[in-house]
Amino acid sequence: MSETIQSVYWDLSAAPTRTSVDWPASNRSDVLHLPRHSAVRLLLPGSREFAAEDVQVFVQAPGERVRSVEVQTDPLPVPRAAAYATRVIREWSIPGPALTSWRAAALVAAGGVPRTNRETAGPIAPGGPIVGVQLFGSLDPERPATVEVGFFWPDVPSVA
Repeated sequence: MSETIQSVYWDLSAAPTRTSVDWPASNRSDVLHLPRHSAVRLLLPGSREFAAEDVQVFVQAPGERVRSVEVQTDPLPVPRAAAYATRVIREWSIPGPALTSWRAAALVAAGGVPRTNRETAGPIAPGGPIVGVQLFGSLDPERPATVEVGFFWPDVPSVA
């Protein structure tokens, strides 16, 4: 079974719902998946936007409200993953140390790329999500790192 690559524009500036993300009525699970090589553009509270191409997207909605939208790159070489994550960290003012140490460790990692993550201190605007960036390993030795940018609405309970 092959999945259809998608390009989506979702307005999540108000409390996001399954309707906001075009959740198919036939999908009764708590997770919606857009396959690899998709494109996504999100309109967020505070007139903020996020856009990415050549990604896969996971949306979690334990009920009608969306809890999270997680956007994952395909595996990348360590320098590209570090550069992309650094750009996202700066764009969203995510606190934490520079990724210099992570990049150095990932370049010599014999046992796999180390995992690291950062997130905003709180929601980006009233009613908005917390934004996080996570770097972790892939199974591709030529492109051993994956970057995930996540948007998490703290007022929506996790899937039980």
